[in-house]
Amino acid sequence: EEEAARLVSSLRATSDGRLVNIDERLDEFMTDSAVRAIFGDRLPDRAAFLKIVKQGVGLSSLFDLRDLFPSSRLARLLPRSGRAERQRQDTFRLMDNILKTQEERRMGRDGDDEQDMVDVLLRIQKEGNMRVSLSDGVIRALLIDVFGAALDTTTTILQWAMAELMSNPRVMQRVQSEADYVLARHATVQEASLKSMHYLKVVIKETLRLHPPASLFPKVCARLQDSRIRHTTGGYYANQNMGNL
Repeated sequence: EEEAARLVSSLRATSDGRLVNIDERLDEFMTDSAVRAIFGDRLPDRAAFLKIVKQGVGLSSLFDLRDLFPSSRLARLLPRSGRAERQRQDTFRLMDNILKTQEERRMGRDGDDEQDMVDVLLRIQKEGNMRVSLSDGVIRALLIDVFGAALDTTTTILQWAMAELMSNPRVMQRVQSEADYVLARHATVQEASLKSMHYLKVVIKETLRLHPPASLFPKVCARLQDSRIRHTTGGYYANQNMGNL
């Protein structure tokens, strides 16, 4: 909520007719929101970590035989590219430093304080109530995946949603009317209010269908009958588009 209010304030401050690069503002908004939710406000080497994560996102899109033949032992024996391996080691070292810092900070504060994602994972690790061991390596890999997925993908969807809304003024007007109605009694955007924005959710889902931010692989639920699958997927893709919302 605080980051959303900051984004709105920055846009309001440039309402004198000057051009605003929305892509940059959205990127900053998503980055700051992800950092605060996952690591809190005390992320050491924040700029360096953001740079490494974005490099990792770029390297992950390169062709790799391991992705094409995941079950092949021969493919797994092939050496990684030097650049990818250096990036991987840098990410692990930086993440280990973050976990160490978070653990030290957690030891020196009360349990009633606001917790971020790292705090929750470290608490679960300490309690040891899970059937699967939550080791430092598992936490490190999980945080890297979550943070990497939270940046470019979310920003891309926001950009496409705004582009589609500009191309469909009727849909945009309805979204704006819903936002004005739901937030009429609030001075700022509150997360609890988003539950009432049903049409906005439809717009986001349709944007995800039209412009998936990452590669998609076909998935089928084995419990469904074939005829039911054909009816569900066929009807959905045949009838849904942004213009029909």
